Amino acid sequence: MCGRYVYREAEKTKLLISTQHQKVVEKDAETERKKAVIEAEKEALVAKIQFDQKIMEKESLQRMSQIEGKFIYYLVLVNNCKGEVGIV
Repeated sequence: MCGRYVYREAEKTKLLISTQHQKVVEKDAETERKKAVIEAEKEALVAKIQFDQKIMEKESLQRMSQIEGKFIYYLVLVNNCKGEVGIV
């Protein structure tokens, strides 16, 4: 009788250990999924920031080009006016 009790207790302990191990494995998997989500969100945020920077760079270059074009236009206009007035 004592042997059966010890055997049942050993089986209960094995089951408890197995159950706890399964919980640990599930928690580890959940942790890894959360890490993957966080990493993906971080990469998406970095990509968006880099994309926004490129857009801002292109817009700045366009504005600089427009300003340069206006500056050249005004220089030509001023030179034409000087020529018409006779100023060299």
